[in-house]
Amino acid sequence: MDVNQTQRAILQLLNDITPDGGQIGGLSYDQVIDSQRHHYQLVVSGWQLGQRVHGIVAHMDIKDGLIWVQEDGTDFGIASELERLGVPANRIVLAYQAAPVASTQPEFVTR
Repeated sequence: MDVNQTQRAILQLLNDITPDGGQIGGLSYDQVIDSQRHHYQLVVSGWQLGQRVHGIVAHMDIKDGLIWVQEDGTDFGIASELERLGVPANRIVLAYQAAPVASTQPEFVTR
């Protein structure tokens, strides 16, 4: 899988998980994409129940031909969705998990 295929899989995933219209209630979901440096994020911001909300829902980088999942704030698992889109598990690094935790998912690469 080359960098262009990897990038397409990430962009497809971001499009799949970004709410239609980019908003749910008072929350806005924005894709932050730096395709030159291979950084990809889905960021949420806004107000909910009188509280300010701002954070990263998903953050992925492409490094050395691997997808590094830096943050996964989804309830379905970014790595599983990347696999569904054709990315081999051995090309996905669960960077947000410590090696002992990640070892319970041996199909994915650990740092």
